[in-house]
Amino acid sequence: PDLGKVVLYQLSYFRSVLSNSRFGESGWQRYNIFGNEQIFFVEFFLYSHRLIWNRYNFVKDMRKLSLVAVILMAFSAFASAQTADEIIDRMNKEMDKGDAEGFSMIFEMRFPILGQMSTLMKLLGDYSRSEVEIKGEKNIMWMVKDTSWTYTPKSNEIVIEYVKRSGDSSNNQQDMVRDVAKGYDVKLVGETADAWQIRCDKSKSNKVKDDPKRMDLVVSKANYLPVSMIAKAKGVTITIRDYSLGVKKAEVTFDPSAYPGVTITDKRQ
Repeated sequence: PDLGKVVLYQLSYFRSVLSNSRFGESGWQRYNIFGNEQIFFVEFFLYSHRLIWNRYNFVKDMRKLSLVAVILMAFSAFASAQTADEIIDRMNKEMDKGDAEGFSMIFEMRFPILGQMSTLMKLLGDYSRSEVEIKGEKNIMWMVKDTSWTYTPKSNEIVIEYVKRSGDSSNNQQDMVRDVAKGYDVKLVGETADAWQIRCDKSKSNKVKDDPKRMDLVVSKANYLPVSMIAKAKGVTITIRDYSLGVKKAEVTFDPSAYPGVTITDKRQ
């Protein structure tokens, strides 16, 4: 091909590009008034190479910034790394809020022959509500201090009576999670984007026979509350899960109007 025609074609193309770019039409006219396309070609060549050089420097700067960002991220990750004990300490502090705000959780026990018993517990101060399900049958119990209301759907009856509280079961089961580090060697065995996974092995110094040999605890990264805890003891698998803070008084108070037609037996007399 004719090299002169190719150059002229390229110059025409450059003119159309520059006329619609940062040079603009006036820029082209400034070069064209000399009637010398070579002057334009040389200056465009220099201009394009300045752009390339600037781009090269920009890429180098970006590489430097990327390296600095990686170093900062690595340092941040190292600085924010937490041990299992630190995570559990923070979890305990968050669970302490349940004394004032109330809390709820699900407590499950799986037996080799009898099957599973599941209890949804809610507690707020002296008020509590427990919904127990065994083999598809549910019973609900409300308690205020030493008085209980127990609803049995099968007989459609509510029994009111005084009870002796040796200790609140909800608090006892909460303490099972809160005191998980007592008598156990804890270590961080894994984590996801949402939670830490902690292994709790019974310490040699722990002489309590009924304590399980191992417990697996999962703690939320979002709020440091326990997501679940699983333990096995004497063939029974115990699971505590779905722990959350915040219970309203209406949720843990027996309301007779919610059970029309129910038979109420008061054994307090």
